[in-house]
This record gives sequence, structure tokens and C-alpha cells, in this order.
Amino acid sequence: MAIRNATTGIWRAEVDDLDLRFLTGRITSEPGTTTARVLFVVRYHEIAKDSWGPGSLPALEAIKGRFGDEVVEDMVVSGWPGTELTKDGLARVFILPFDSGILSRMASVEPMVFNWLHSKGLPEDMCLFEDGTSLPWLITVTHERIAWFLSPARPDFPLAFAQDRGPLDAYVFKGKYCCRERTDVTRLKGDKRVATRGKPQ
Repeated sequence: MAIRNATTGIWRAEVDDLDLRFLTGRITSEPGTTTARVLFVVRYHEIAKDSWGPGSLPALEAIKGRFGDEVVEDMVVSGWPGTELTKDGLARVFILPFDSGILSRMASVEPMVFNWLHSKGLPEDMCLFEDGTSLPWLITVTHERIAWFLSPARPDFPLAFAQDRGPLDAYVFKGKYCCRERTDVTRLKGDKRVATRGKPQ
């Protein structure tokens, strides 16, 4: 995947918050008919040597309880669009289809994007991918109240935008779903969702 793309602009939304209703116009398919994706993040912390647990158990339970039947993939990562962890930091990203049904469920849980925080018992940093695209069109860092739209032209939303001039690969990684996967960590396992370090692959 080519990360540097001269035709892709990086537009920072200059808003105090972002209502999920703004995203309705990007829904073109009914439930079960789309390959668009939404990514959610649950951060983990080391609870013992080489073992990790979720930084917010309620956030993990929110994914399992509210969206677990829709998760199509999850990965252990040290970076995802908009965020790179330091040293041995890791997180778990969950990938769901993004359609009108999922959007409705998201809005019923919390309609404001920047309120998706571990401190509120929710996963963080949602990113949105359109059908057939490898780059996200929306990147968020919710605890910093930042949202970027990736688009060749100014996004067609009734919001104020400022264009960022940095290279695209400062915002996304070259891995699947633009994440940096932790291949030295086994899948998170057990009811307590603890990860243990394995041999590097």
C-alpha cells in the first residue's frame, strides 16, 4: 500500500466535538451489504512482567456487549491511525462493518465522537474506512479532541477545516487497517483478556 499519496489532503476539523449524525451522508449501504469499516481501540497496560490487561475493562466490555456479534477482526497493535505508542505499549483494535445499523447503535451508545473515551467506559479513537479503500477517511484521537479527514479536496461537511501539510505516513502506518501490529504478543486470551508475550514471528 502506498502511504504517501500526493492526491490525499489531510484536513483537521476545527470543532469542539463531532456529532455522529454528520457521518450519515457517508453511509451508502444497508446492513450486511457494505465493506466499509469502523475501527475502535482499547488500550492495554502491563499488569505483570510480559503480561497485559485492558486499561479500561468497561471499554472492552462495551465492545463485547454492544458490538461483539459484529466484530470481523481484532489485532494487537502498537500503533493505529493517528497514534503511535512508545516502548512496550500495546492496544487492541476491533474492526466492525460500518453501515446504517452500526451507526445507529453507535449513536445510541454515545452520539458525540469525542466522548468515546476509556474514562467514560467506551473504546477510543474510532477510524472510518470507505468501501474498497485502504486509507481511512476519518481519523480521531478522542482524548485530544482531534479529528482528521483524508480527502483530495476540502470535505463536504458544514464544519471549519484547516489543512495539515505533514506527510501522510505521519498519520497512518503501512500495516493492515493502517496499524502497526505487535507480532511478538499472542492474542489476548481468557476472560480477563490478558496478553502474554510470545516469540517474535
